[in-house]
Amino acid sequence: MIFVMMLSVLTPTVSAAQNASMDYSKEEIVSMSLETNYSGFEFNVDKAISLGMTKEDALEAEKSFEELNSHIQAEKEPPQIEPKSKGSIAVKAAIDYMKKNKIKIDHAIDDGIEKIPFVKDKVKENWKETVSIVSIINAMEHYVGIVESVEEAISNAITDTSAIPKWAADIIAKTITLVLPI
Repeated sequence: MIFVMMLSVLTPTVSAAQNASMDYSKEEIVSMSLETNYSGFEFNVDKAISLGMTKEDALEAEKSFEELNSHIQAEKEPPQIEPKSKGSIAVKAAIDYMKKNKIKIDHAIDDGIEKIPFVKDKVKENWKETVSIVSIINAMEHYVGIVESVEEAISNAITDTSAIPKWAADIIAKTITLVLPI
């Protein structure tokens, strides 16, 4: 008799608890079932179902988050190296020309540094000593297939091999590209 009374008292409570879990909106259930991990978002299907979402909706939500994770991973991947692209071919041709015409390019570097405005003469002299055609050529070879223009490769090579700021390296790179026959 006591068992029947307890069963009748507990049954509405359990039933009310189950109905309370069904009162969540889909957005709330998704929010409560979502976990983050190192590769993005993970949707806990079992938790969503236990909170009142249908199995079909839970599986659909899981699929949506898997697609989102694949897009996130695609954005994190490094750029693809394209050794046969127009930029790569131009950078290789510039490297070959620069190797054959080191003195001419060294003069272009010095001219480019001289054209930089608002920089003290002492700093310009230090930059002239710092930037060498050999270091630029060596650094440029690393940019084959990654950059889209010769000017960008030269500018990146200058900033990689010296303490020259990017804005000044862009000016020097522009001056060097004026000398290149490409």
